[in-house]
Amino acid sequence: MRDLIRETVLGHTIRLVGGKAGHRLLPYPEEQPNFSIPPDWPPPPPAEEPDADADGREDVNAEVNSSLRGGREHDEEAQEVKVAKEIKKVNPVSDVKIVTWYNDSDPSNPQNWSDAKKAVVMFPLCLLTFAASRVRLAKLGMRGD
Repeated sequence: MRDLIRETVLGHTIRLVGGKAGHRLLPYPEEQPNFSIPPDWPPPPPAEEPDADADGREDVNAEVNSSLRGGREHDEEAQEVKVAKEIKKVNPVSDVKIVTWYNDSDPSNPQNWSDAKKAVVMFPLCLLTFAASRVRLAKLGMRGD
């Protein structure tokens, strides 16, 4: 349950004010001396999307553009294609970073928590939600009786 305390305001304050002692008292799993990265980490990268050139859409666009023979529509469409290519150069798929758990059995993943730990986390949330709704009803002059 130390990890629950570590994630609260109190836990962050202890880690901040306590310095090294605070970090030893409430360490993250990566800060523990026996921590090792799981062997199946990192996960495989996502599959890349095929280029427009691969399926021939670029050739179709070139034919449509050439059939317009100048004119305003041709200039606007050519500008849109140019902007799309520039955006793809600036933001390629390889720049995407996926943040995930170490593996399916990572204890930090809430789906892997025990029922008791889930209850300890959910009880204050439910209590605060109930209290907030009662305050709202009282403000409106209604009673839940």
